[in-house]
Amino acid sequence: MGMAIDHQQLRYFVQVATLRSINKAAGHLHIAQSALSRRMRQIEYDLGVDLFHRSPKGIELTTAGRRLLGRAAALTDDFRRLREFVTDPRSAPSRHLHIGMVPGPSLLLLNRLVARFHRAAPNIVLQIVEGTTQTLTDQVAAGELEMAIVTDPPPDLRLQHRQLWAEGLFLVGPPGMKSRRRLRRLPFVVPSQSPAIRAIIEQAMQRLDMPFHVDLEMPSSVSVKRLIASGGAYSIMPYSAISEDFNGNAFTIDRVPDFSILRVLAWPGDRGTTAEGNTLIDLIDGLVAELIAADPIKGLLPVQTRRRAGARRQRAGE
Repeated sequence: MGMAIDHQQLRYFVQVATLRSINKAAGHLHIAQSALSRRMRQIEYDLGVDLFHRSPKGIELTTAGRRLLGRAAALTDDFRRLREFVTDPRSAPSRHLHIGMVPGPSLLLLNRLVARFHRAAPNIVLQIVEGTTQTLTDQVAAGELEMAIVTDPPPDLRLQHRQLWAEGLFLVGPPGMKSRRRLRRLPFVVPSQSPAIRAIIEQAMQRLDMPFHVDLEMPSSVSVKRLIASGGAYSIMPYSAISEDFNGNAFTIDRVPDFSILRVLAWPGDRGTTAEGNTLIDLIDGLVAELIAADPIKGLLPVQTRRRAGARRQRAGE
């Protein structure tokens, strides 16, 4: 059995992930490179996932590594603040900002958003919860979350909504498998049991003139991508889930024509957002604008250009 992950291991991981080099991180941390390498492998063992792609040129974060980085940075910052609060009587208690995200936006934004928010609001602890659109909107309405980024939410009198961005969907298959006829011989896998997600995927398959049938469900996009990369399945996935994979050879990726999903910010209908919430929204808007500008395949779209078969067109800000 692996030992429990402690604060020091997370701090070491943040340093390695930030510098993209165990050698450089070891120098900054003043420990032996071999000892730091063992620590990183121990974290991977304890979590049961690969956090790094290792090569002679250095290391790159896996999807799991990118997700851990945002949370680990927040946790190490929380620990620092806790120590300051306990040892310095002048320290004011931190407030928590609880927000929710469906998995795609979390993959797309989390690392950058956590770092920028803590610079902009150093006394606020950002806590992020992942879930389905239905679960998160219910939590916002109940006051458990201040806001949430969800997907194509239905009208809800309990909530206010603001459109953030749209993103394309893609047919994702094993590397080198461009024939849709060959794809159909493989199991079709989906990353969610949500009826809303299934309905979106079914519409996307209709746009591709391919039959819709679910052979397998898996708990996360990361698991789905691993299965596809091994040649064992194919799926429909949003831009945010595969935005880091376009320049590699791990998948065959084909855009679903004239079809996208809408990411929406939801908050309680009986009150406005707090000052800290507004700071977070501004950071999200800025990050999305940067990502759209840098996106070479136009899989991330301003809401004004969103197109979806059979969907009611909406103006941004409605």
